[in-house]
Amino acid sequence: MANEYYTLYMVDADDVNIDQIVDFRIASHVNRLQLSGDGAIDALFNAVMTGQPMMEFSSTAIKTILDGCALSGKSISGEGTLTAFFQKLAAASRGAASSNVKLTSGQGFLVPLRLSASLGAPANINLRYYALSSDGVTDPVTYAASQTLAGTPDTDEAYTLGPAKINNTAIDCVTSLDIDFGLMVVLAPIGNGEVYPKFAYIQSRRPSITLGIADASLLSTLTTDGAKIASSTLCYLRKLDEGSTRVANETETHISFTVSQGNVYYENYGGAHDGYSAGSIIIEPSYDGTNAVITIDTTAAIS
Repeated sequence: MANEYYTLYMVDADDVNIDQIVDFRIASHVNRLQLSGDGAIDALFNAVMTGQPMMEFSSTAIKTILDGCALSGKSISGEGTLTAFFQKLAAASRGAASSNVKLTSGQGFLVPLRLSASLGAPANINLRYYALSSDGVTDPVTYAASQTLAGTPDTDEAYTLGPAKINNTAIDCVTSLDIDFGLMVVLAPIGNGEVYPKFAYIQSRRPSITLGIADASLLSTLTTDGAKIASSTLCYLRKLDEGSTRVANETETHISFTVSQGNVYYENYGGAHDGYSAGSIIIEPSYDGTNAVITIDTTAAIS
């Protein structure tokens, strides 16, 4: 029997073609029933009670994802579909025609989970897709073997850690950026004896931004109580220049995350004898009634 091994491929979320996938996983989240009675030792009956298939994946295509699926997520329905592939491996090639596995979902909800950037590494964003059934009994995901790949994935965008400001004051030596999008998604209860969820929605949105820092002087500004955001508070991702280093600051191709209202706290700070001290601060945004809780600009200049 021939060896059968597969690897990743791009994800097409309706009109958002997400390439630069660095990991991908699908889980069934099935609740199974094993039933017996009459004093029997072994199960005599098996059935699936409920299922909630989900896909989780990560990508370095930050702008593509934030332009198509940010703080409000992305609903897949109607004529739209989400498709993903596992492409078949060969000794020196990938994805020969009619040899790949295709996953298709015609209804669901895609949300970003977390964006991370650190020194010396490309920024990465994690997403989750909740596959939904059209009628509660039809499997939300169609699985098909012997498929030909679709789309033309490329690696044409990359970002890394950039500077940050708190109340319009630049932070010296930011060492990491972590954005938790804080989207609490609820799958509506399954009723009528059905198997799969048919509807998902955002119950609450509580994003937070964590910055790794080295500058101890921030402690005197924040103190234990933290500081209220009173003016420009933002973080950047720097765009990498292919074949070179970084795109110039004034070029409007970087990404910024601006918070108009909220609080900033230090989480911890310290160090050891043989190294420099470091810590982290947390920005907790709140809605000011006008601006998005975090305003995301994927065509920003760094100022």
